[in-house]
Amino acid sequence: FVLRGEHQRTWINSRGGEWQNVLQFGRTSKLSSSIYQPLDKSHRFFIQPGIHATRSFEDIYIDGDRIARFDLTDVYANFDTGFAIGTRAELRGGIRYGTVDASADTGALSLLGFSDITDAAWTGNFVYDSRDAPFNPTRGMITRIRYLHADDSLGSDVSYEQLEGGIIKAVPLRGNVVYLAAMGGTNLDSDLPSYRQFRLGGPRSFSGFEVAELRGQEYWTASAVYLHKLADLQSLLGQALYGGVRLQAGDMRDRLDGIDDGTIYGAALIVGGRTPLGSLSLTLGATTTDSYQLYLSLGRPIEEGSIIDVFE
Repeated sequence: FVLRGEHQRTWINSRGGEWQNVLQFGRTSKLSSSIYQPLDKSHRFFIQPGIHATRSFEDIYIDGDRIARFDLTDVYANFDTGFAIGTRAELRGGIRYGTVDASADTGALSLLGFSDITDAAWTGNFVYDSRDAPFNPTRGMITRIRYLHADDSLGSDVSYEQLEGGIIKAVPLRGNVVYLAAMGGTNLDSDLPSYRQFRLGGPRSFSGFEVAELRGQEYWTASAVYLHKLADLQSLLGQALYGGVRLQAGDMRDRLDGIDDGTIYGAALIVGGRTPLGSLSLTLGATTTDSYQLYLSLGRPIEEGSIIDVFE
């Protein structure tokens, strides 16, 4: 579960600055505070300094079996600068500096291979979003690219590069919806530390696997979803219930557990949509690795540790 509260205070100064805060408890707990400060009257250019603390429970799997759980804490400060591209896109870059610590809840700490290290990196992000809603959109597209470059010249204990991108397109079809999605990530020939490895698994990133069951150095995945409208709940508010199917393929390379399954295929049956109680999803997924999972979620989706989290 996750219990989340968000606070935003607008126009804290004459330039239209915003104070943004997040407080979250649950599987992933967060405390975040930042100032979004436009630099010009048109609000095209901006800076955004912030402080963030995240504590999450991380499960480690070997060939589908959970063999350890860790308490992962990531605390950092960041300073971003960027500019808006029209009303739907944004490009930003910045720097972050913080510490990462892992403590074993069950299993051996050596499985993650680190404890209490300094992580400092240059960052870059691009996002384009034309969806009609952040959860269960019926039309529009979102794409995001993010980049991290940790370097000892910044005081970091580790050096690595990480590039990840994804795109989801929602296409209305005679009252129904088709989703087309593709995501991928690379370490750019570096060596990602265990806490920065890419993750797949969960009802949105790869149905049939546990949340973040697959962890590795590089990955790709593509999927297609067809959802048939079952009922209108509140048509004026865009609330409706859908049922359909997802087909997916993907590959996680240089996995943390050392397993190489090659390209994995999956399928899922889905019932969900926007309801008066929030976003609803019931998903039954299976993969060609003989993994099966049933998920039920209501409200904001649980984070899965992949780039798909930032699409919500």
